[in-house]
Amino acid sequence: MAEVANLDRRMSFSYKAATTRPPDQRPPHSRVEDDAAVEKRYAIGQELGRGSFGIVREVTSRFTGELLAVKTVNKDKPGSTSIQMLTREVEVLKRLDHPHIIKLEDILETPQVHTCTLS
Repeated sequence: MAEVANLDRRMSFSYKAATTRPPDQRPPHSRVEDDAAVEKRYAIGQELGRGSFGIVREVTSRFTGELLAVKTVNKDKPGSTSIQMLTREVEVLKRLDHPHIIKLEDILETPQVHTCTLS
């Protein structure tokens, strides 16, 4: 029992609650005509993962040189489950600020694709 109490004490010192980003610090959400805007901002690298809703790729910002990840979800049809889930995820990530949770940096939306840049 003493071990559990000791663990609880150590964990309480390292825990930091997520805070809400003020509206002026939330990432931009841009609607663009095609994927050229993504390639203009980022050098696309290797695929990091693939799921049922989309693909995550490594990218490098052409402006800052920062290494990031881009999550791309195709818009199959309006109101599809994948788009609804991504929209919910984006709304949550726009507001969160915590060192142990990925940070949403940028959102680009074309008529066919949602692209979210994460750091």
